[in-house]
Amino acid sequence: MNNRVGHDRSADGLRGVASLNVVLCHFISAFCPALVAGQYPEYFTAPTDPSPALTFVRFPLWGLAFNGHFAVAVFFVLSGYVLTLPYWTGHSGKLRERLVARYPRLFIPIIASLLLSVVCYRLGWFRTQQVAALTDSRWLHLYFDPARVEPKLGTPLHFLAVLATGSAALNPPLWSLRIEFIGSMLLLAYYLLKPRGRDALGFAGCVLVLGTLFRGDAIHYAAIFIGAWLGGAPRVSAATRWYLAVAGLYLGAFTYDHPMFAILPDPKWIDAKSFYNTLGAACLVSAVINGFGRRCLTHPWAQFLGKVSFALYLTHFLVLSSVACAAYLSWGAGPGALGLNLLAYLSVSLLLAWLFARGVDLPAMEWARRFGRRWTRPVQASPEAGAVPRK
Repeated sequence: MNNRVGHDRSADGLRGVASLNVVLCHFISAFCPALVAGQYPEYFTAPTDPSPALTFVRFPLWGLAFNGHFAVAVFFVLSGYVLTLPYWTGHSGKLRERLVARYPRLFIPIIASLLLSVVCYRLGWFRTQQVAALTDSRWLHLYFDPARVEPKLGTPLHFLAVLATGSAALNPPLWSLRIEFIGSMLLLAYYLLKPRGRDALGFAGCVLVLGTLFRGDAIHYAAIFIGAWLGGAPRVSAATRWYLAVAGLYLGAFTYDHPMFAILPDPKWIDAKSFYNTLGAACLVSAVINGFGRRCLTHPWAQFLGKVSFALYLTHFLVLSSVACAAYLSWGAGPGALGLNLLAYLSVSLLLAWLFARGVDLPAMEWARRFGRRWTRPVQASPEAGAVPRK
């Protein structure tokens, strides 16, 4: 049996760092899109004659600090690992609780974030369209366009079905929560129904079915299942976890058409960045759960980020679209102004995430946990029903 404890603080810290990565990625994508043109060429245009400074900053390994795609892949792998950890530590009964509690656990904070988004939109606080016109960020232009948002506001079903649809109209990061919800439900059901043991053939078959059903998103669903598999994998040596970490960061830095990735074959059947970022996320998570970076990831700041990571993920885009965009329109695009804007954006995002976590996310987590325990608790037979009293 795997000897890891039931709660992994390093995993919490890694989740916190990944959430901060997404926050930075969205800031860069909104106000400095040239920096991420190599990572997301479908949304951003690379400069034809970049300056030496821009060329340096765009180096893929530095881009790891704001590669949101890689961070989301880490989220998916961590989700599978954490959800099924009780299975590998001899507490399989908790999987039933988590299966029942999963919907309210995710739904309550998501609905709260949507209501907050509606309030901000109605107050006219979002400035994404004005900023996108100035920065030429085609990505930012996609969000909070009245033509896309208004039809959703009058549709209650949009709010109720958001976990099934993954609609990002009122909160763009929600696209991944659909995958998180469906993937985690399938994963928990699989581990509740499968025979005890690794059962590699059944696991591979399940991943193949996911690929057939979800196609374009198959790699994300596979990431969740890979994370679960890592929970039962044997421990590795100190040297091996360093190799895994280096491989993970290298693959996580994947950038299209960059010479340092020319040795990697084109997977053809799936987007290369999604494939290599997911493989990198699996390597990095494997390294972390085996002890890599424990001192840093268990530092109080990393643990704080881990505690507010879900709240930060749900609310930061609202701060970006309001506070950061308004600051950009007022302060301009100079290096000093952008630095001050980033500081304000991070400060407000972290403060809002802390408030949201305390007021919404943590209570929702506790309520969902109680809900899961209540509906999975074994029914005790009463004496009136013919049970024999214990002497």
